[in-house]
Amino acid sequence: MGDLRRRFIPIDQVESAYQDDAENLLAREVYEDLLTFIGEAHKRAAQATAKNLKLDQCRLHSAILLDGKRGTGKSSVLVNLPRYLASSKAAWIARVHVLKPVDPTLLEDHNDLFLNVIVAAVLSDKDIRDAQENNEKHRKELALQLQRLGHSLEKMQSQDDTKGLDKLRAFMGNQQLVEEVHNFFKLALKIIDKDLLVLTIDDVDTSLSKAFENLEIVRRYLTTPTVLPIISGDGRLYDELTWRDFHGRMLKDSTYRRADAYERSYDLATEYQRKVLPLQYRLRMPEVSSYLADPFIFLRDGAHVGQPLQLRAFYEWISALISGPVNGLENSKLEVPLDSIRALTQLVYRCRELISSLPERFYEYRDSGDIAHFYQMPHVPREVIERFAASYAGIHKQNKREYSGAYNEFFNALTEFESAGGSALGAIPRACEGLWCEALQKHFYFDAHGGPAYLVLIAKKDWSERVEAMESVFETPLFQPRIQGTSEYQTFKNQTDLEAWRRVLNGKLPEEWIKRLPGKSILPYPVPEVGGGIGRTGWSARGDNPRCGLILAFMLHRNYYSTSLRGRMVGIGRVIELVVSSLLRDVDADEIFELLSRAPFYSTAAVAATKVRIEVLGEEDELESFDGLFDLSLYKTEIDELSSQLRAWRKRHDLATFTLSPWLVYNAFNKTLNQAAFFNSASKNALSLNDVLEIAQSAFNSLWAAFGSFEKGRLFGLPPLVATVNIGPAKFFESTQSYTQNILPFYPRANPAFGMKEEELKADESNSAQAVARFGRGIQSVTYFLGDHPLRKWLAVTAPETAAEEKTNRPTGQQVSDWISDQLGIESRRVNIKNIMQGLSDKFEDYEGLKSFSEAFHERFPVVPATYETQVKSAIERLKKKSEKYRV
Repeated sequence: MGDLRRRFIPIDQVESAYQDDAENLLAREVYEDLLTFIGEAHKRAAQATAKNLKLDQCRLHSAILLDGKRGTGKSSVLVNLPRYLASSKAAWIARVHVLKPVDPTLLEDHNDLFLNVIVAAVLSDKDIRDAQENNEKHRKELALQLQRLGHSLEKMQSQDDTKGLDKLRAFMGNQQLVEEVHNFFKLALKIIDKDLLVLTIDDVDTSLSKAFENLEIVRRYLTTPTVLPIISGDGRLYDELTWRDFHGRMLKDSTYRRADAYERSYDLATEYQRKVLPLQYRLRMPEVSSYLADPFIFLRDGAHVGQPLQLRAFYEWISALISGPVNGLENSKLEVPLDSIRALTQLVYRCRELISSLPERFYEYRDSGDIAHFYQMPHVPREVIERFAASYAGIHKQNKREYSGAYNEFFNALTEFESAGGSALGAIPRACEGLWCEALQKHFYFDAHGGPAYLVLIAKKDWSERVEAMESVFETPLFQPRIQGTSEYQTFKNQTDLEAWRRVLNGKLPEEWIKRLPGKSILPYPVPEVGGGIGRTGWSARGDNPRCGLILAFMLHRNYYSTSLRGRMVGIGRVIELVVSSLLRDVDADEIFELLSRAPFYSTAAVAATKVRIEVLGEEDELESFDGLFDLSLYKTEIDELSSQLRAWRKRHDLATFTLSPWLVYNAFNKTLNQAAFFNSASKNALSLNDVLEIAQSAFNSLWAAFGSFEKGRLFGLPPLVATVNIGPAKFFESTQSYTQNILPFYPRANPAFGMKEEELKADESNSAQAVARFGRGIQSVTYFLGDHPLRKWLAVTAPETAAEEKTNRPTGQQVSDWISDQLGIESRRVNIKNIMQGLSDKFEDYEGLKSFSEAFHERFPVVPATYETQVKSAIERLKKKSEKYRV
């Protein structure tokens, strides 16, 4: 005999409440409680019948409430209750008769009574019909009782139309009606030779206009011990309907003391429900999450052919497909939209033909987390990760924490497995994964709460089709909130308000751009990046370091920094895009040229959908001052070199077989852009060349740490403890919590700080470093892969060299003030905003004059102390506001 704890969901059964096999009844705890309650009710009914008690001597409120939201399986419990009772060995079961569920929605719109529906349900029961047909006496007795019941019901319904003694007789008939209902149920039980009638009523609250009246029928007429009402519905909805009915009655004739009426009606409703639906007889339907976590619920076909698939494994597989290795911290958990048993069974049916395609290791009993492990790291046995996790946790409790022992444990465990002839499980075929993603995408498109999952699945599809393409990896709705406002996505309910964007960007962009920004999105998104601005620095002085020029090309673009003014702005979007693209596919030189020719990803220019391209040498808008920096043809050698290094890096890590999670990238990009405001703020001070390179470093570091913060967790055998602080200055990055908490567990410290000469930037070759490297490769961690990313190496070398050079060329404050004094005829020691304004107004008559002075200032001082930069800029801006002749 099989495990009695096992329950099954038929994968090929269309949606139906009825189950022909008791093993398919999921809410077993609810059935067990119902069995107890029905047993107690049978005992009371048998005693009342034996003693021939009058209704007044034995009436009671014993209605059972199955409390649950829509789709939680309440109807299924009522429909399948007879089957469950039949499987019980209790002796009294044979003395109990369960009616088919009564549907309150059968009531017509006129003043019909729910009691009529109940009586009709009893009369239409097959056993009662058969008893009448087989026994003439029973038929006559029941017909006579129906006549009495109908007469009493007629008197009750005529109360409003009678007066005087007739009205009094009608009220007496109302009391008689209660007795006749009691007698009717007793007679029905007598003719089928039973003691207790179980009356199941499905969703009293479904008929909203009559819900309270239906409860009143239960309160008045279903208090006989020979009838046990079992009512299904949403308890919170019952609360709402009941207090609103009391509240409406109290305010019908007067609205005096309205607030008091609410409190009073709520208290009355609470006690009313306590009476009609006693608390001790209320049962809560299990949440679907309890089924998903139950190791003894399995999926199987109706013919019971093949191995059953654990429901938990099915759910973990879909979660892994959608969420990837994301740890769920910092609101990063992406729930599969399964908030009801109905939603679950519909999803199972959608995937019924794909279940058999899953690898054999998915079947039978699986521990929690097994499937996510198989999907992420098929070449590393779960036991190896568990040994690593145990060692890491033990070291974490020590005062002196040297974690190298845990990585050595991983290294040794994996070596032992391989030496013993253990074979790798192998990754799940991409064709199989693609079929699952396609089915899930079609399914969640029609789910109002399926928006996030749908976006992720679309991204997986787009990425799989763009392995060889040059189209941006971010040209998919998951990373384009503007697209999510279109009609295709209006069916999804969980939409986020983006009005904060307009408040933050107001005054920093033209009004026409602001209007193009989306108002809502399916997921939360950071405010598009404005970035800092740079002055007219002498780029030709950097000609000896073409790598520096290429990095600047990644960082700079022309964009608005106020409602009418444009300038050279710094954006981190291309750094993010290059890193993500390199994780996804080989990035050739043409793709890098294409990336550099469009606005940085998630800059205000890109999000507002305006065609903004980098101005290259030869185009308009006075680009001569850039001294050829954006003539990308001058950097062809460096672009080819970077592309070659990226290909070698991908080959070294075998990234052609790696599947990048869109949900992981979404969370990492979101966190990075939110932090960008701290290291690339839209300040009024012009940025220097070294500032731009440090921002590039910070962008890479922030993205790297963000990946670590969303990967670090139990899937990889690590504690879910991550740093959420800002990354700080680039030169101190390896000393910050962002590095030590989020990155170091995945990547061996490359030794010294981030800023060595290229030839010195080599990984530590110690045994512990090798063990950490083996760990990172085995678990397929993005955080590990990025440790030796070519762009990181370029930034590590270029930024410190540029900083040293810039420091050498930085002018003193005295030199700057002397130059301003000489140009504007003011005393050197009295250089301030007010005097600069006066000097400018005395010397220049129009905007062109101010412009020529600004250009001469920046040409003379490519790098200038922030104080003087601010003074000159502020003086010019104030003159523009003060006098119309200085405006364009």
